[in-house]
Amino acid sequence: MHKLVKISAIRAIMIFGFIATLLGCGDGKPNVFSSNGYHIGKEKVWYKTSLGMDIRITEIVGAHAKTFVVQSVTSKVTGRISEYGKDQRCIYYGGAALPGCDVASFEYVGGGYSKDKNRVYYMSDVLCDDVAHFEMMDDQFAKDASHVYFGNSVFSDDPTHFKRIGNNTSNYYTDRYKCWYGIYELKGIDPNKLRYIGPDAATDETRVFYQMNEVEGADVKSYQLLDKQYTKDTHKVYREGQAMEGADPASFRVLDQHYTLDHQQCYYDLQAIPTADPATFQLVDEFYAKDARSVFISEKRIEGADPATFRVLNGNAGCSCDARYAYNMENRIQGVNAASIPAGARCKSCNETGITY
Repeated sequence: MHKLVKISAIRAIMIFGFIATLLGCGDGKPNVFSSNGYHIGKEKVWYKTSLGMDIRITEIVGAHAKTFVVQSVTSKVTGRISEYGKDQRCIYYGGAALPGCDVASFEYVGGGYSKDKNRVYYMSDVLCDDVAHFEMMDDQFAKDASHVYFGNSVFSDDPTHFKRIGNNTSNYYTDRYKCWYGIYELKGIDPNKLRYIGPDAATDETRVFYQMNEVEGADVKSYQLLDKQYTKDTHKVYREGQAMEGADPASFRVLDQHYTLDHQQCYYDLQAIPTADPATFQLVDEFYAKDARSVFISEKRIEGADPATFRVLNGNAGCSCDARYAYNMENRIQGVNAASIPAGARCKSCNETGITY
């Protein structure tokens, strides 16, 4: 009897020890972390980072476990939320202390930026001490009286003249000396001559650019935006800066990000669809299109598909049918009776041998 009591007591101690280790009660390296990466023990605070299969657990040296909390902080500027650790002495970002931070005056600015009464921080690094003039310019850039910043790096030394060209969807920027698409410099361009066409298109007096690349042969005077991906001039149509061979600028129309047409032919991205009829061509969904005679997936014709009864079962998986047959991409699925597929049915997947619901 005494032996059984002793064994039970040992088991209880082992179980308690296991739970204590799991939860970090003994402040050894813990196994359980919150969704924001922190584990707050009795005496220590730990932080877990994960990069692929590489998982690292690090003690936050100096953190005060008894007062440590993780807070969701809202930016007064952008309204966005970021999570920071906090104890009675310091603020923490990603498990690292913000050097010399003042807890009482700390606030989140936006992006990776925060500040207190003495300094501005990017993530856990000190960025500058010009707190009075620091501001977010947009989602990419911030500035103070001396510099423009991208992340924790100085991007321009001309904050007075640094600006976005065009509306708030534009990716083009200039200062007195340089031009950029995003963070990529457009070399050899006079900032005073850069003209906004669209979020990803701009011109100077002699050249046209799509993003950061020159559009070879484009006519500067007639170049115009059709939508985000498509542009044209008097002579050509362009998709993402590449000429669409044979496309007619005068009659060209954009149906969606992939399908377009003119009075002569239809296109999928840069590819002409040789058998498609522009007069009756229409979208089925983001993956499929049809005309009076045929059905297409991307630029490929689905052999034998009936446009009048054609329907999509799962566009992401390339599954479709008409009144007679079922199809996987442009290929007919053998052995499937299309008449047995219920109206409005959706499937999970398909291949050349069958359909999975």
